[in-house]
Amino acid sequence: VVNIVTPDSLGAGFVIDTRGLVISNAHVIGKYINAKIVFNDKKEYSAKVIYADQIRDIAFLMINKKKKFKILEIMKKKNYAVGDSVMAFGNPMGLENTVTKGIISAMEREISGGIYIQTDVAINPGNSGGPLVDIKGRVIGINTLKMIDAAGIGFAIPIIDIITIIDDIKLNLDKMKNRIYCNICGQLSSSRRKYCKHCGAILNKTDKETVKSGSSVCPVCKFENEENAKYCINCGTLLKEG
Repeated sequence: VVNIVTPDSLGAGFVIDTRGLVISNAHVIGKYINAKIVFNDKKEYSAKVIYADQIRDIAFLMINKKKKFKILEIMKKKNYAVGDSVMAFGNPMGLENTVTKGIISAMEREISGGIYIQTDVAINPGNSGGPLVDIKGRVIGINTLKMIDAAGIGFAIPIIDIITIIDDIKLNLDKMKNRIYCNICGQLSSSRRKYCKHCGAILNKTDKETVKSGSSVCPVCKFENEENAKYCINCGTLLKEG
């Protein structure tokens, strides 16, 4: 489980592939194409968005580090029922590495056209994008929202409903991670393109380009950061190693 930081939001996510693939909510990422990923051991990495679906409210990020990451097990069958114990992991109100426990209150609750798992687990700002797991630690949902002014009513996107998307992204991950994500239309384009081939928006480079020593200008979004900044406060890009 990881914390996800952008200039506008603080949320959670979790690693689903040893190559560094992280899943979260699209509303956690917002308009940004990069974010900072923070693990429980305080290690920080930059990551870039490789896919987002605003309607389903899901986003996938690729950590910009070649190493083998630990992953959470995903439940691919609906082996849970109303009354089962579940836990939510996240970063509520900036309180890192928080775990809350409750039960499944309803299985297929429809809200604004979406289908959710309803739970009485405490879900607050910062929990969004984090995993909802069963008593064996297997992910059954992605925490996404709570009912305003109501206690004991939270919702999670059933992981089983997006298994096809997850499997497809894992299968094509090596190709997708070398392309550029357009934060306007959500499509991918070749890293050689300046403009999105789908909507014409200007694309920012998201490769391994870094700033020269002593410079505070972000190589991706061109935002001027403080001289000793490690990450760009505008888009989350890693500015300096170490």
